[in-house]
Amino acid sequence: MAMTIKGKVTFDFTYVLTSEEEAMHLEGMRNLTKRVAEGEKVEGLAVALVKAGLESGLEGAVRLNLKQGIQKLIKSELKDEGVRVGNVAVRV
Repeated sequence: MAMTIKGKVTFDFTYVLTSEEEAMHLEGMRNLTKRVAEGEKVEGLAVALVKAGLESGLEGAVRLNLKQGIQKLIKSELKDEGVRVGNVAVRV
């Protein structure tokens, strides 16, 4: 006999960047933005990160990257356990 169990998970979190991590993110954003400015073709998340960085600064880009990373992590970890995941809504 098969069983289907549905559920919903919500939780709050706090993410603290050290000064060193913030500097690494800033350098990565500089390099990515420079590549885009020089005409290199980038797609997907890279484009969205540049746009978020230009509109909201480094914090906006880090928020977007964190959001995408959490969504991807949740989906991949639960897939390994045989759980089918619907929409993963992450608000950062």
